Amino acid sequence: MKKGEGAASCSSTGNSGRRRSSCASMTKFEDTDQEDEERARKLAQIALVDIEKLPPRVVVPTERRARWNSRNIVPMSPLQVIDGKIVRSALLLNRFRRKKRKIRFKEQLVAGALEPENPWKCRTDLKKDPIIAAYKEACAKHKANPYQSIIYQVKSAENMDDRCEELNFEGVTLYVQDCEALEEIFRRVLFRKVDLSSSIGHDAAAEALFQQFEYYEPVTHLDLSNNTYIGYHGWTACSRMLRKTRSLKRLDANNVRLKDDYMTVLMRGFRYAYLNVLSISSSKLNGKLLELLVTALKFNMALRELYLCDNQIQGTFDSCQLETLLKFNSRLRYLDLSDNRIQDEDMYYIVNGLTHQLHFGLFSKSKRGLETLVLDNNKLTRRASTHINAAIVALIEAEADESEDSDENSQLFGGDDDLNDLEKQQDQLPSEYKRFANWKV
Repeated sequence: MKKGEGAASCSSTGNSGRRRSSCASMTKFEDTDQEDEERARKLAQIALVDIEKLPPRVVVPTERRARWNSRNIVPMSPLQVIDGKIVRSALLLNRFRRKKRKIRFKEQLVAGALEPENPWKCRTDLKKDPIIAAYKEACAKHKANPYQSIIYQVKSAENMDDRCEELNFEGVTLYVQDCEALEEIFRRVLFRKVDLSSSIGHDAAAEALFQQFEYYEPVTHLDLSNNTYIGYHGWTACSRMLRKTRSLKRLDANNVRLKDDYMTVLMRGFRYAYLNVLSISSSKLNGKLLELLVTALKFNMALRELYLCDNQIQGTFDSCQLETLLKFNSRLRYLDLSDNRIQDEDMYYIVNGLTHQLHFGLFSKSKRGLETLVLDNNKLTRRASTHINAAIVALIEAEADESEDSDENSQLFGGDDDLNDLEKQQDQLPSEYKRFANWKV
């Protein structure tokens, strides 16, 4: 074969190869288009099928679950039969779930936003007679009996424009309809103290009252002592009230029924509350409950006084919780632990928290640390004087290192007759440090 013929045959072979490849690609594109059309047709048919009306599928636990992918477009029922019970499958529901619709506005279209209305900005009917008339009308509306003791306290109140002294519910049992009628008073009159001790008769009544206190903020001192009918919903509303109410400065919750789930809800409110004084006494607040309380209060920078009397606080675990509270919360000024079961070895952890405040609280003058610690009627003996004396020595060293802050003082109280030797130790202190060790025996 000649050279020219070989070149021609090679060129013809190359052209035929290119034609075959182009034909194969065209066939491939046609097949892809046909598959897309077939898939679109099947999807259109599937869209007309109501999957809720399909019979439930039988699922055998020993079989492997089918893998879902883009090619598996056969409609299947969201209901499946497992061990003879019809169960709804969450996987199938997620597969056929529609996208949520959203409405969004551009920033240029938003002209402004309105804050919640201030209920005290335009108060009306501040006279006593209109307030009493509105209260009686609300009682008739909610089918509640108007209490004469409440009407008498409103009549005898002075200076309705400012906060009245106290509203006492002694001898009154409040239910939901009574609390709804009281809203006519709380929306018009402000009080310094509202005494609800032994007055809440149902959990729903407590929830209604806390919602009113949250919105109107009519009280600065709230007493909830001796109320055992407050349940989960009531304490949840109380926690929300503590987070949002800035006027409430003192809360007394002595002799109340607290559980783990109640305290778990309350700790959210205690962490961000604006309280200055908190009293939870005679409520068996120890163990897990004390741990939850300390977890919330160790980050509360507003609390100044804490009363934990008669809560059966005892043992190393409870003492470690008090140590944690003193280490983290250096703004607490007064801590009352009287009538508990604190022993000599437990004082080591409490004193450790106090000395931690002395050494690390010097960097901030606003965080002065604890000033008063009350330990009356605990199981302390003279052996506890070793730990308490260590706190006094640490205080003397801290004051010597920072002479410009000599006005800061710290009082430590002990409550056992066996601690008389502490007075002798106090007499041996220099005269300039005696004012830092005032012992109450």
